[in-house]
Amino acid sequence: MAHFTKMIDMAKTPEQINKEVDDSRPASERSATSVADNLPKYPYGLCITIENEQLDKLDLDGDCDIGDTIHFCVEAKVTSVSAREKEKGEDKHIELQITHIATEGEEGAESMSSEERSEKRYGEKGDA
Repeated sequence: MAHFTKMIDMAKTPEQINKEVDDSRPASERSATSVADNLPKYPYGLCITIENEQLDKLDLDGDCDIGDTIHFCVEAKVTSVSAREKEKGEDKHIELQITHIATEGEEGAESMSSEERSEKRYGEKGDA
């Protein structure tokens, strides 16, 4: 069985979000006020969409509510690797095509709330 590292939260900090917004605006339009609360805290590329056919394959149709946590493992093929020099340093990225997904099955999970399942899998909030 594969060994997985500790779960890492990929969320951007409010400071990072505000800096990205400020960097994209002309200096005259930059504001000292925070806009982070109104913008996504996770990068666009980390969001995946699973449609009806795939939900059926994974036996997840109708089992999910907004705010639920789903623990899954993926296998992905690297489809692109690139690096380029920029004024502010090197920019690297890889593209992954998810090819296989496995969801976690737990005994008694049906009677647990999403928060209870998350705490069971990843520990109490604040554990790192």
